Amino acid sequence: MKIVANHRGLGDDLCLLSALDCITPRPRPRPLCPCRRLGASSSVATASPPPVLSFPSHQAVGGGAWGNANPGSPGNDLGPGTSAASGSGAPGSPAAPPPAGGGGGGFMSRLRRGGNGPTDTEMGASYAFSGGDEEGGGGGGSGGGGGGGDSGRSARLDERERDLERRERALAAREGAVRDAQPNWPFFCKVYRHDIDRDLPPASRPAVRAVYWSLLLGAFCMLVQAVLATLALGVVGADVLWEWMVSVLILLTGGAGMVVLWYMRLYRAAARDKTSSFLVFFTFYFVHLGFSALCAAGPPLSGTSWFLAGYITASKALKVERWLGYAYFVGAGLWTCEVLVCFWAKSKVVAFWRGQGGPEAARQDIAAAQAAARGAAAAGRAGMGSGLAVGGGGGGGVGGGGGGG
Repeated sequence: MKIVANHRGLGDDLCLLSALDCITPRPRPRPLCPCRRLGASSSVATASPPPVLSFPSHQAVGGGAWGNANPGSPGNDLGPGTSAASGSGAPGSPAAPPPAGGGGGGFMSRLRRGGNGPTDTEMGASYAFSGGDEEGGGGGGSGGGGGGGDSGRSARLDERERDLERRERALAAREGAVRDAQPNWPFFCKVYRHDIDRDLPPASRPAVRAVYWSLLLGAFCMLVQAVLATLALGVVGADVLWEWMVSVLILLTGGAGMVVLWYMRLYRAAARDKTSSFLVFFTFYFVHLGFSALCAAGPPLSGTSWFLAGYITASKALKVERWLGYAYFVGAGLWTCEVLVCFWAKSKVVAFWRGQGGPEAARQDIAAAQAAARGAAAAGRAGMGSGLAVGGGGGGGVGGGGGGG
């Protein structure tokens, strides 16, 4: 652009105007959200036209520094005879009108129009007005959605609460199952799980409880017998030492044998409803019954047989020490009670067993077990045969490969 500077102080005034333009604060409009641009653009389009800045004439500013050399040429701010649109022209020629939209024009023309668009104040007002409407509508929508969201949130919370309750019940049941599976008997050495009221069906509880009482009484009889043998060792002397050792051995092995051989057999058979296991129980329980009858009699198996607290041993102990003979009679009476309790418990178990099917159910269980064993053996032989076949085929293939090599 060619500027004709024939006024005084034109350069100084331009510098001053540039400095004023730099130091004047002009707030920038806030950027519009994509969802609000449409409302903002419509509001800007319908807003009032921006105010046109007015500046004093050249007479008021330094004697014509900003005036037009040709008063008949309005809008010529850059010198006499210069157009605001092109910046050059004949002196006195009228200035071309600024292009639409404020895209062109001279420096002072753009300054008078206040920029290419609405002012910052109008932009902020229109943005605030349109944004307020949208925010208000959005608020109503949020309020309406809030009602639906509250109901959905409460439904989700209820579902989570039900899920937590279900998990708590499952965890409690699992803890109860683990607690029930833990050994709790006998109290001095917890090896087995024992709870008649919780582990066994109601029909089998009387029979199992009767056998349990016979177990406790038999263990007590063995303990008393070992104590009597210890008393005989102290009275008679070292001649009965080995008999005392036999009584202690009976106490240790007899108690464990009663639990393992017949009581827990009956307990598991009643819990799992296996009638075939009752046959094993009856076998070992009759052995225990015969041993109890032998101890109650107390025959002289080796001399005096101090390790048996029976009637015969008690009668011989009366000749050595009267109080010792009376003590052995107490032991013989306990063994007699054990025999009677065993007969009572056996009758209870037999009645329960017959109610569950008896020998016929036992035969069916045995036949099913034998069939399962035969099936497992056949499957094992088939698997072994297939393995041998695969091995033979692989060997042939290797041999063929060797021949080819």
